[in-house]
Amino acid sequence: SSSLFHSVHFGCGANLPRLYGKGSNGYDDIQWHRVKPNRPDDMVKLIQKIETENGPVKAVVFDRFYAEEAYSFRIREECPNALRVLDMQDVHSLRVGRQYLVDQHDKSNI
Repeated sequence: SSSLFHSVHFGCGANLPRLYGKGSNGYDDIQWHRVKPNRPDDMVKLIQKIETENGPVKAVVFDRFYAEEAYSFRIREECPNALRVLDMQDVHSLRVGRQYLVDQHDKSNI
């Protein structure tokens, strides 16, 4: 069977526990990588390694706005054809929190 993605790579700026690594999660095609911000040479080497082993990067999902800020420019330079997606749930949670404060304020003025 054919699949759009034959491997998945997770990058994280934090130190990863030893339990993360190829195959440690029960799926041989999911790999974890530590990606330090502001280390462009390391990022380029990682992208090149992933593309050498798996072909061109097709999509990148940023799970937080600050992750997109820290890494998207490098992805754009090194993987110009990759789809870049910013998951906005963290921003949505701010909207929900602000709405709650507005609602509480409105109730206190009745």
